[in-house]
Amino acid sequence: MITPLELWQHAVVLTVPTPASEAGRRLAVARLYYAAFHAVGQQLSFDTGPPHGHQRLIEHLKHSRGKPQAIAGGRLESLRDARVKADYKIGLAFASHEVGTALNHATTVYRELGLTTFLAAANGPAEANEARSEGDVPGEP
Repeated sequence: MITPLELWQHAVVLTVPTPASEAGRRLAVARLYYAAFHAVGQQLSFDTGPPHGHQRLIEHLKHSRGKPQAIAGGRLESLRDARVKADYKIGLAFASHEVGTALNHATTVYRELGLTTFLAAANGPAEANEARSEGDVPGEP
């Protein structure tokens, strides 16, 4: 079984350096989205299953009373849109800057929702382990 944190760590590895190939860029963006989607779903104990789990989670965040949740919902939606382009719109060019934009959206989601372990993981394993000991990783002890 894989955790959202492990998905995130792998996704970050795919972004540094920005992949030279378009296929690599598309894969990196898709992994960034799924890591964020699963992390948020677990943190909120939200049923992300079918039907329409992705849209329901985004709408839940966007219509929450708190501004951080609404910001996170908007960024998660933008990240999902980038993932849809990466996975389904293969006739459209996928530029290097789109990876950086997706990484920015994902880190904003984590920051707004207080998932500091995910932010630390982008900076290296030592910081991720330190943040994990603070107990903010969904599905982690």
